[in-house]
Amino acid sequence: MPRCANSICASRLHPIAPYLSFESLEEVRLPAGTKMFFLNCPGMIDARHFADSSRYDPDRWLHDHRGPQDVRGAPDGRAYMQFGAGPRVCPGARHLAVVEMRLVMSMLAANFKSTLIIDPAEVREVCNFATGPSAVPMRLEPRSGTC
Repeated sequence: MPRCANSICASRLHPIAPYLSFESLEEVRLPAGTKMFFLNCPGMIDARHFADSSRYDPDRWLHDHRGPQDVRGAPDGRAYMQFGAGPRVCPGARHLAVVEMRLVMSMLAANFKSTLIIDPAEVREVCNFATGPSAVPMRLEPRSGTC
């Protein structure tokens, strides 16, 4: 399995930005100035968009999406809104962050054997402006022939 799909798959199940905020600029069923918050996670784990939606499966991103009813392959991009969408998409972070995640994950996996040194049940998701783990203490051991 290609390592580059791991970061996309993990961020679908645990998005870094848990919600998107919007403000209506003019009255369209809501008064102008109304603030709205949309949760990212429900759409990214919806079984209508992802086969076996709660499963961590990096291979799902390696196949073409064949249409809205085909949940076997990579989903419609509108179902994965990690960095927003439309005119308010985060253009720099969208591509740069994914490249950086792939680079770091690939380098770590290629050069180190990693071991979590606490019980995984102790790790909690913490949500502030962005989400992340409470703590993930790891032991990194160089792989033979590296470093």
